[in-house]
Amino acid sequence: MEDIILRNFVNALFVCGFLIYLYVCVVVIYNGDILQRSYNAGLLEYCFKNANFNPFRHFINVYIGQIKPNQLINFLQRTLILFIPMGIFIPILFESMNNVKRFFYLMLAAAIIVSTFDIIFVSGTIDIEKVFLYIVGSMIGYLITRSEKVRYTFYFRAYRRSRKRFKYNKRL
Repeated sequence: MEDIILRNFVNALFVCGFLIYLYVCVVVIYNGDILQRSYNAGLLEYCFKNANFNPFRHFINVYIGQIKPNQLINFLQRTLILFIPMGIFIPILFESMNNVKRFFYLMLAAAIIVSTFDIIFVSGTIDIEKVFLYIVGSMIGYLITRSEKVRYTFYFRAYRRSRKRFKYNKRL
């Protein structure tokens, strides 16, 4: 009985942590200015004006001196580092996402959705560089979760096995 209560408590902690993380993502990505900016032209013109399909534009701009290196670091923090916890939470909470291919496609879809919301809410740009860094950040988190040391240190594998065994025994 105590094992069931502990498992439910751990599940609830992971879900609460994931929801808090999603809230922080929305606040950091959109800086609290969803629908705050106005644009007089149409949405299609806004998309063309604010689209960036040039990969590594920020790195090139630092190299040629158009932006400062601290702006690049801020950009990397908001994109790469922000999605690392996504790569940790998703495989733990959803067992079907333990496949690398499925996880990659899910993160690709999430990155495209975030970029699409940037344009819909007129708060940012469609940026291929952001999509790439979101995917790289989530894959780093996924690799952290899949490493043997982390799995056995935090008992992820044992926890999953006991949860599966419990579901199987419950049906009997």
